[in-house]
Amino acid sequence: MKKSISGIAAFAMAVVTAVSSIPMTVAYGEDVIDVYEEDYYMPYEPGVSATSDKDDQAMKEALTIVKRRVTVPEEISEFTYSTSLSYGTKSFNFNWTTPNDAKEHKYVKVSIVGNIITDYTYFDGTTSRSGPRFAKMTEDQLLEKAKEHIKKLDPTIADKAEVTLSYFGLNSNYVNINIRRFENGIPVNNNGGSITLDKDTGELKSFSITWADNAVFSDPGAVKTEAETREAYKQICNLTPYYKSTTDWNTKKVTTRIVYDPDMTSEIDAFTGQPSTIWDDMKSAEGTRFSSDVYANPMTGAGNYDEVSADGAIFDGVEFTKEELKKIQQDKKLLTKEQVTELLKKDKFVALTDDYVISSYKTSGEKYPIMLLDNDKGISTPDKDKESEKFYIDAVYTIKSELKNSYSGYKYITVQLDGETGEILSMRKGNADNNELPKLDVQKSKAIADEVAKTYCKDIIKEYKASASNSDPAQTWTVRVGGKDVERSETARTFTYKRYVNGIQVYADSISVRVDSNGVVTLYDCYHSENAAFPSADDILTPEQAFDKLYQQQSFNYYYDG
Repeated sequence: MKKSISGIAAFAMAVVTAVSSIPMTVAYGEDVIDVYEEDYYMPYEPGVSATSDKDDQAMKEALTIVKRRVTVPEEISEFTYSTSLSYGTKSFNFNWTTPNDAKEHKYVKVSIVGNIITDYTYFDGTTSRSGPRFAKMTEDQLLEKAKEHIKKLDPTIADKAEVTLSYFGLNSNYVNINIRRFENGIPVNNNGGSITLDKDTGELKSFSITWADNAVFSDPGAVKTEAETREAYKQICNLTPYYKSTTDWNTKKVTTRIVYDPDMTSEIDAFTGQPSTIWDDMKSAEGTRFSSDVYANPMTGAGNYDEVSADGAIFDGVEFTKEELKKIQQDKKLLTKEQVTELLKKDKFVALTDDYVISSYKTSGEKYPIMLLDNDKGISTPDKDKESEKFYIDAVYTIKSELKNSYSGYKYITVQLDGETGEILSMRKGNADNNELPKLDVQKSKAIADEVAKTYCKDIIKEYKASASNSDPAQTWTVRVGGKDVERSETARTFTYKRYVNGIQVYADSISVRVDSNGVVTLYDCYHSENAAFPSADDILTPEQAFDKLYQQQSFNYYYDG
């Protein structure tokens, strides 16, 4: 965004997150514009497997911290958790819910990274009160309550968190409060969050925060004054005059002015008075402004933990429920990162090589009811007394840093697998520098897609039929480049397979396989409705009968359209 000369005089101070230390920068103009770089994954830093004893210990430590700070009502007894790995640090997401047969649905969700609780949500099953009402608590009382909740959830950061009112309306039961981080009296960019309270009681409903836990902040005492910065800006910025027009859309009046646009469109380093190198520094460090490896050794200073008792129920004075202990044991039977990597290297279509490193790894579980099927009526009913649980592993692999600029193939691979069996549930490849692919050979690519579908869906493939469009000739078209017509051709295709039961297509159930003209499988996905009841198709209406039924109840409306 360019600024007119009238906007240049307004300066704003900002602190920008870095990996090991946080420099001071000055942003000119009326606002600070966040630059969102293309998402990418950091290379994985070797560590323990997801199911190692050390990992088991880390989960218990995280759960202990959470249970000391968060109260979970007894009736919210069902427990699940998932983990994710980012920048070499594991985060935990704990979920407690009421059983399926409970009269009211309630839940508590907590996420923790190192020693910092980053997210908390409590739903107690109550319905929203309707109509405009005045709150029973004052603004000051609610802000004080917010501080108390922050101190309980994250006592180590509470004194750095400043709270301000965000929303306090008549028609809502809740008040939203912003949380902003300050260091040395200066706000920290992209550190902070929000907290939601009941406006009558001050009860905590939700909390979310981003916090660079171990960042080191520069001493602001040596920064240049505003007058010095203004002079520095004059030296490093050129202004060019332009005619620019604006239109009043109500009156359609167009106004043309001469304005100056600056050629300096980034921050100024507050210590040197020169253009800040923050973006180049982050790029060279393969980091981003929004996430950095600031959680190294997150448990440092957290204290020593006692050994687990014989039954495993007591950990450092905190008692785990049977449901929580069950999850700890279940995690041990999942595939490790090393096993997943070896499995994908052997897979013909994923074709993982040593050019890739794992950059993200997440395990999760989901409970499913056992369904009672009534095919005569086409009804599936969950069995209240039985349920199953399935575990998933989501892994992301990226090309090694030293190969990024020269690698011509796909630079990342994402895979979802069954956490226990290693069955591949979905796969994607992307971000390739292969614009010079040859024209698609439809028959060869289709044969590969057919093989993928039969390999990954061998238990259900008999119910699926290839779409007719899979065999369409490769498309060609003409584009205008440099004043000349250039022919372009189809270089990849997504082949689809639709599910049929009793000769009737099942809506939304499909298999998708994308193959490029080099024969590389770049996508596999499958949606298959399990435990579905399919009634017989013997006695359905004919199309003619269906039209007759329709016309008995629905007439036509005529209108012009253009």
